[in-house]
Amino acid sequence: MTRKKIQIKKIDNISSRQVTFSKRRKGLFKKAQELSTLCDADVALMVFSATNKLFEYASSRLIFQYAKSHHDLNQSHHNFPIKTNRDMLLVPLWCHDLKQLQGHLC
Repeated sequence: MTRKKIQIKKIDNISSRQVTFSKRRKGLFKKAQELSTLCDADVALMVFSATNKLFEYASSRLIFQYAKSHHDLNQSHHNFPIKTNRDMLLVPLWCHDLKQLQGHLC
């Protein structure tokens, strides 16, 4: 029995969308963990749900603490909930900071 190919588009039904998000998030995090283990790579994922709830995975405790501290800092200093678009603007800054942290590890 083969799997049915689905069309990649936004799911209109809210409960179906949430179930799909949950299942695919778990699968994505499992793949990230496998990549980290198989390739000895540092992997970090930050996923925001439609309700702006943060889900994160990090293969290294330092990366997780870094992501968590930026999330907490963003919440406390600006007093607004994290929005995905706003976070996308911060990604280059986080990448710069991450490179600096990696320099301290070597």
